[in-house]
Amino acid sequence: MKVLIATGNRLLSTGLERLLTSHNGTTHKFHTTYSSQYASPGTWTGHDVILTDYAFLTRIPKESFDRSKILVLDAGLEKDTIVTLYLTENISGLIPVDSDVTMLLKAIKAVQKGEIWIDNQTIKHLLDKKISRKARQVAKLTEREHAIIKLVAEGYRNKEIAAFLSISEQTVKSHLNRIFRKSDVSTRTELLAKIHAQA
Repeated sequence: MKVLIATGNRLLSTGLERLLTSHNGTTHKFHTTYSSQYASPGTWTGHDVILTDYAFLTRIPKESFDRSKILVLDAGLEKDTIVTLYLTENISGLIPVDSDVTMLLKAIKAVQKGEIWIDNQTIKHLLDKKISRKARQVAKLTEREHAIIKLVAEGYRNKEIAAFLSISEQTVKSHLNRIFRKSDVSTRTELLAKIHAQA
């Protein structure tokens, strides 16, 4: 099994790779990437599981969610955020903040087999109608995402959108990846077709 460790922190990514390799032997192959490292399109292919953190989640291309199981490290996320991840981001599991290496390896094996890795407390929150309703509302497009969609529809490119909104081009890409996932599309063309169909 191939596992990509993709976090916003180089120390965390390489540390997890060494820790998991030493505890697991040669059963799995671990590779790392982190926020300051250039990630080519090939970085995201050929992995059974992608182990990531919340901050890095938006950088993962939408198509990777179809090819790989996504396992998120919990670094103290709010319950509503966790519920939203399960409802809208198509993640396969979340590693609780108090997990050890043995638990992490079990989670990796479980999601690779197609299982969902979820703790009982989160299941209770998913079943709580009030929290689930709030999470679905959070999952809707934000004002910034609506602004980006409007500019895409007007034909602006990422660089132009970044300049217009005074944000970085990378931030525009992150917003677009999130918009694609929320809208269940893969490209700008599909997004625009969906917008026109709903108009």
